[in-house]
Amino acid sequence: MPRTGVIAEPGGALMPIPPIPEYPSFIEELGHALTDGETLTDGSRAADGRGAGDGLEPVQAAQGASCRRRLFPAPLRLTRPPRPRLLARTLTRGSHLGRNGYNRSRSRRCRPLQLTSHNQKGNPMDLTRAIHPTRRRVIVLAAVLALAGLFASASQAASARAAEAHAFQWRDGPKPVIVLEHGAWADASSWSEVIQRLQGDGFTVYAPPNPLRGLPQDSAYLHDFLTQNAALAGQPVVLVGHSYGGAVITNAAVGDPQVKALVYVDAFIPDQGETLAGLLSSVPGSCLGGNPADTFNFVPYPNTTGDVDLYIKPSLVPGCFANGLPAKQAAVIAATQRPLAASTLGEASGTPAWKTIPSWAVIGTEDQAIPPALLLFMAQRAGARITDVKAGHLSMISDPGTVTDVIEQAAQASS
Repeated sequence: MPRTGVIAEPGGALMPIPPIPEYPSFIEELGHALTDGETLTDGSRAADGRGAGDGLEPVQAAQGASCRRRLFPAPLRLTRPPRPRLLARTLTRGSHLGRNGYNRSRSRRCRPLQLTSHNQKGNPMDLTRAIHPTRRRVIVLAAVLALAGLFASASQAASARAAEAHAFQWRDGPKPVIVLEHGAWADASSWSEVIQRLQGDGFTVYAPPNPLRGLPQDSAYLHDFLTQNAALAGQPVVLVGHSYGGAVITNAAVGDPQVKALVYVDAFIPDQGETLAGLLSSVPGSCLGGNPADTFNFVPYPNTTGDVDLYIKPSLVPGCFANGLPAKQAAVIAATQRPLAASTLGEASGTPAWKTIPSWAVIGTEDQAIPPALLLFMAQRAGARITDVKAGHLSMISDPGTVTDVIEQAAQASS
């Protein structure tokens, strides 16, 4: 029910205050802070029939105009009704009551405001200690909510900027099919993040397996996938290769008129007659270019030439092949690597497709497997449009957004 009350002026006159409605409980907690020193009396009728002011004690409001201005700068503002279980509430500046119940302090100095009350048994209680923790909790809660709102706004703004930065709009013409070729010591799952982005932008994507049995065999396998696949018949293709996959697409695209663009991602771009081992040894700095016995584990596989499979030593994968990725992710890559036939490193490349097909290149500036200087040399020689990315050898994993953007640029330019 609404509550009413009166205010006692310093001269003793009583002035009624309007009814105060009931508020929710959390508003009650905020309303504990009374800001005036005038007398407050309860004007509501209690359950036993007593009238207004029956259980309340008045308080002397002033010890001079200056003291009143210092302690009570604002008019009385009541933001909650008195709690029903409290029968009386007294505002005092001291502990000594004089005649007529008014507080007559022994000192002329303004003492700190004390808020006391009487419980149902008549014992006085100090409400200041109960109020202050509540007010502190309210302040802390408000600060936490404000910070949460700030972080949420910043996150939404960052998401909006990212969405705007990747906003892709196809101009006209049919979209080409995107074919992704993975490299050695990896599989098609290394393209997962890029595939999701390309598919989200409406592209048809294929990521066929790379056999990793040798440059001639792997190139022939991909060439047949491109030219003998009914799903690709008559459709333009953007061919993308990573690492050793760059050498494969350089050879596989030859003679296929449907391949409209080549994209090299941290990849070999060999010229005719060049080998992978020769390119790695031409520029210092590759973590794979040292003594093979220190870099690889050799595992035989059934063949008639004495060839062996090469696995990168797991201890080298995090800092070499997968540098820049989280340690746990690098450990998974080390455990799931697919081996490359050792003979592949010494096999000569054929006529390069990049001499007749436009090309693009993504260069990881922190690549430890293929030195960035070698990547730059090969890309410039092929006339590729170059995009640098601050990443290691697996930039399509560490920065799939940039790699996707370059692929889409090639698709747009070739349409």
